[in-house]
Amino acid sequence: MRTSRHAFSAPILAAGLAALALAGCEFRPNRGPSRVKPDDNAPAWFSNPPIDARLIYAVGADPQHDRAKAMTDARRNLASQLHVVLRSDGSDLDDGFVPATAAGEPPLLIDDLPGVQLDKQFDAPSCLYVMITFNRAGWADALRARIDQLDGHIRATMAAAPAAPEATSTPVGNAARNYLALLPLVREREEQAARLRLAAGEAAVQTAPMSSAGLRQQLAAVAGLISVDINADPNLAPIQAQLNDAAAGMGLNIVAGNPQPALRVRLSLQEVTALNIDGLERLDATFVASVENGKDGRNLGGLSVKFRSSGLTDSVARERLNAKLMQRWKSYLENEFVSCLQRL
Repeated sequence: MRTSRHAFSAPILAAGLAALALAGCEFRPNRGPSRVKPDDNAPAWFSNPPIDARLIYAVGADPQHDRAKAMTDARRNLASQLHVVLRSDGSDLDDGFVPATAAGEPPLLIDDLPGVQLDKQFDAPSCLYVMITFNRAGWADALRARIDQLDGHIRATMAAAPAAPEATSTPVGNAARNYLALLPLVREREEQAARLRLAAGEAAVQTAPMSSAGLRQQLAAVAGLISVDINADPNLAPIQAQLNDAAAGMGLNIVAGNPQPALRVRLSLQEVTALNIDGLERLDATFVASVENGKDGRNLGGLSVKFRSSGLTDSVARERLNAKLMQRWKSYLENEFVSCLQRL
């Protein structure tokens, strides 16, 4: 009996010691410089990374001694220092962690931080610690080169835009085609400029040959020539005014009830399903938009998107559903809807 007791207690003692060891390298679910709390065996550089004019240092750790996870932790730390969120780290977006900038603005969402290198690694009994470096100046140089390249493409595209009298014969169609040709270049240029501000400061960013706001203004200058009748079904009645205002914000001439507008837009909220799941009210619905030529009824394009929202009450769930719908409607107007205009 005595031997059996010793044999039984040994595994328990070993498990207990392992738990104590891991407790020193505690995993912290909240975001911060590192999600792991260092223990007494952590290297000095983990708590006090170096300071360098060109390089940014970031640390990470993993209590399971997984180097990939430790590197991911360090990259998240680096992104937090730069006030950006990596698209690959979807958990940051899912759990609501959004590290605002010093000015309180939302962070920049980026695909990657190029040039990250492992600088140090220390495998303590209870945790694996790593430190990475990021060449901020090198990143800035690469961003400047890409911005210069984009500026050249933007200027060339602007120079190739139709000139009078062709531009005046089909002003809306030409403006839409020019908008769609420039939009991806201008948006990427603005994203790269936002990164350059992080890397080298505001003074490093030169004035762009064209901006998204400038493109919208150019399109709005001729969009008023287009009369648009927006027909929304009763499910969308609470936000009918907002739907109209968003379209009017594009410069379109909104004319309710016009028997023969240039464009007729039909909006509906279909397949609306309300469920109560674990005490939460959930709404599922499909938002459908159809754009027609007001003169001959020809379909010019459309949109069909499924939405889901939830809340403690039905009114909260509907409010959130409407907010998602409006966000997508505005995006549609600035993108796919312009493709309809180029056919006029």
